[in-house]
Amino acid sequence: MTLPWSCPSAETWQRYHLDPSLKSHAELDSHLSQCPYCRQVLEQIIKEIDNLAFNWRQAARISTYHLFMVAISPDPTAGAGFLAAQGADNFLVPRSAVLSSPGQEIIMRVVLDPYSDETWIYLTAEDQALFQNVLVRPFGGQEYITDDKGRVNLGSCDWPTQEKLVAEVKLPKAIFELTPIADTAGDSQATVLATPAGDQIKVTLNGRGRNRRLEIEVMAMPARLPDTPLKIAVRGSAPTDTRVQQVVSAPVVFDKIDIAEKLEIYLYQ
Repeated sequence: MTLPWSCPSAETWQRYHLDPSLKSHAELDSHLSQCPYCRQVLEQIIKEIDNLAFNWRQAARISTYHLFMVAISPDPTAGAGFLAAQGADNFLVPRSAVLSSPGQEIIMRVVLDPYSDETWIYLTAEDQALFQNVLVRPFGGQEYITDDKGRVNLGSCDWPTQEKLVAEVKLPKAIFELTPIADTAGDSQATVLATPAGDQIKVTLNGRGRNRRLEIEVMAMPARLPDTPLKIAVRGSAPTDTRVQQVVSAPVVFDKIDIAEKLEIYLYQ
């Protein structure tokens, strides 16, 4: 077995990994098959290079998209009766609209259901990460989180004026899941949740029953952007049971939380 002090340098193993045209590959291949020390060095080099590439992609990836109206469809059923009641300017009532990001990475369809009087948002994109569990702020108003199909039910609301047919979409920086936690005799329960990317949050529960106090503190966030507001969203078992708060100080507090079902926690910037 080749001894560590006669092994190729770490720089040689970097070139071995990065440059497949090296003429000495056969010799290095042979050495690698016999030397566990160099195999460990090479594994560490590959890991460091992959982590660097991952962090670079995360930092370079767009996390916020702005959508603007590209088309609007009026209600074809509105006719002379509606015209007489509302005036010529409102002859056709909008029932749907299409918004898009400038590069058309994300398409948003806004549809008013005439039967339920509910307005629905549908996001579509080639990359599912651009529409699943994203933070949507339509018409410059309230913020919502889409489900895994890119849908949001805005409920009964006024149809926005044309200048307000815009939206902002933020992709999650990190996603955590808090499994149901039973009541205990203690007044406070704390746990740390982590993602494979190294994000960590401390979650503390106070109180008992279905109206518990949830405190969330961000412990680590490798992809956090400086000088950019950080928001925490909490979603219960029902997609409509969602609350969003901006991180101003630690911890961020959510009152009247039901942990009888799983709880999803998202970080957005």
